[in-house]
Amino acid sequence: MKKDIFKKAIQKNTEAIPLSLLETESKIKNEFIILDELRDFISPLSKEESEGLEQDIIKDGISDPLIIWETTPKVAGLKNEETKTVYVLVDGHNRYRISQKYNLDFRIILRNYKDIQEVKDSMLNKQLNRRNLTLEQISYYRGLKYNIVIKNQEGLPKTVNVAFNLAQEFKVNEKTIRRDAEFAKGLNKLTPELRQDVLTGKAKVNKSDIVNLAKVNTGETQSLSSADEITKTIKKDKIKSHPIDDNKPLNINALEISIRELAMNKLDKQLCLILLDKINTLMNYL
Repeated sequence: MKKDIFKKAIQKNTEAIPLSLLETESKIKNEFIILDELRDFISPLSKEESEGLEQDIIKDGISDPLIIWETTPKVAGLKNEETKTVYVLVDGHNRYRISQKYNLDFRIILRNYKDIQEVKDSMLNKQLNRRNLTLEQISYYRGLKYNIVIKNQEGLPKTVNVAFNLAQEFKVNEKTIRRDAEFAKGLNKLTPELRQDVLTGKAKVNKSDIVNLAKVNTGETQSLSSADEITKTIKKDKIKSHPIDDNKPLNINALEISIRELAMNKLDKQLCLILLDKINTLMNYL
């Protein structure tokens, strides 16, 4: 009962809160945790956005409350089983960072989510409702939403056309949504810093390269940190995908397709040598 009164009180912020409940609020403020998985899920602010937010808060204080998820260690994916309840920061990571820098107070709102996936869905929907997104950010968040829905449907009968539904929601075609999904997969193979630079236009990386990166098996733990690494990874994968095996019968059609695919890429010395080798192989056969 006290918890319900506390929740309503700190959400409305208009009625007097009993001292015991104020003590509970203070306790939550001091004990809530930050999960890297949630902090890094949404792209961080650019340097300009971060500085602008900081100046606004210095001037006007922290007006928007931080959203806190009240849950259990097991649901939050934590190993700590000593406590029955944990509090996790969902929204307000930048505000909290600034509050700590300048020793500023802030309000909180408690929210309940069934699992961490529902938390991410909420975070994603909030991002998609922003008005100041770049075209790359819109594409990324649409793709993330598609990939999340598809992942949640794994093992279930495929009765819903996810791409069609999202295309209707965002007023684009299905092909765009599917390409967004590949774009999101590729971006998630980058470090958070490089991903943010790509989304804000600071790092000049072709969108097609990011889409191609999505198809490359980079390993679960590898995060690419530069545009050069992206290019090298894609080229390395293309080399692996176009080997010449002298012990196998020559497949002319496959060889011609391989040559065309290589010729369409920006060639470096290594790829040129591979292309020449394939052309010579084809010439010798003809």
